[in-house]
Amino acid sequence: MRIRTQKQLYFKPQSQENRKNDKIKTMINILMSLPEYEEILGKICRDLSTGTKGSGRKGMTAEQVLICFIVRDMNQISYRKLEYLTSDSNMLREILNLGFCHKGFDYKTLQKNIK
Repeated sequence: MRIRTQKQLYFKPQSQENRKNDKIKTMINILMSLPEYEEILGKICRDLSTGTKGSGRKGMTAEQVLICFIVRDMNQISYRKLEYLTSDSNMLREILNLGFCHKGFDYKTLQKNIK
């Protein structure tokens, strides 16, 4: 006879990757709790808006740029690896508020916005 539901989850040891994700999540939560957080986002938004025409695709939000910068800096990874993470890591996609159908960000987009 087949079991309908599983009553207890199996013990799964936390991998090194999950610990790193927890560290990133904690760092971002601390950053978001700072009183200057909105001011920081405003400055990033102004910096991203200079030289744009205001038409075309929406692009990355200031918050997404800041989070991607933090993730890249903490892990010391390339833009191509960051591109892979934005399309593969469920935790990072959740923090970046990427929808189910959003494919992630291209490494050129990441590089242009973070620089």
